[in-house]
Amino acid sequence: MNENIGKVLQLAQDSTKRFAPTKLGWSWGQALFLYGLALIDQESGADKYQDYLKEYYDYYIKKGHRVNTSDTSAPGLGAYILYRQTGEEKYFAEAMRTRQYIADAPKVVEVCPII
Repeated sequence: MNENIGKVLQLAQDSTKRFAPTKLGWSWGQALFLYGLALIDQESGADKYQDYLKEYYDYYIKKGHRVNTSDTSAPGLGAYILYRQTGEEKYFAEAMRTRQYIADAPKVVEVCPII
């Protein structure tokens, strides 16, 4: 195994032990971390981090959260991957919230048209 891949896998393992999924925020940085975990599972063919991802998304589905900025829409990507892995509609609904935000949000060109 490539030394760098080994470091990534170790970092993922250490990080999931160190940071409880219910203590992570709902923003792009955490979304990137979760997306990385989902990709590790996808590439390895294992579901090593699926329970971690489910705990995160289930927590926010129950607690509630906003999807009203680019930062708060980022977790939708991980929700979509989780839906594809599990087929559970609640994760699809989360991904669709992001899709709806992207469809409805003002675009820079609309806000500041080029003259």
